[in-house]
Amino acid sequence: MYIIKHLITGAAFALALFIFFPSIGMLNASIILLATVLIDADHYLSYSLKKKNLNLKKAYFWFRERRFFKEGIKPHFVFHSVEVLIPLAVLSFTLFPVLKFVLLGFFFHISFDLYKELTTRKFHFLKYSLVVYALTDFDALIKKSLYFTTP
Repeated sequence: MYIIKHLITGAAFALALFIFFPSIGMLNASIILLATVLIDADHYLSYSLKKKNLNLKKAYFWFRERRFFKEGIKPHFVFHSVEVLIPLAVLSFTLFPVLKFVLLGFFFHISFDLYKELTTRKFHFLKYSLVVYALTDFDALIKKSLYFTTP
């Protein structure tokens, strides 16, 4: 949930695509940029559902300071999951071609997240699959300190 970093890198990515592939158009480049940032709405959704609080600022700091980990609350990142990305991809290549640009923004965002997580050894594997999320014993992860480090 690094809004500024995602905004800057997403803008650079969308601009680069627009420069190298001008046929995508400014509107689709803008969709890519918005998708790169708005995918993190699932963080806010997770906070709101888990904490029963709609305060955006509190949600932001709850994730930035990793309070969910300290409180033993398993966050839920729906839009980052493969189970959402696959149907989105199918829809984008069949019924709604504009979703290709949303998908591209989501993939760029997730690539950025993965790079950051793997290079800082803070890989959040729960984030990328709803099935793994549902089957994971979060309390055991906390005890083993596996949630924020790679093996």
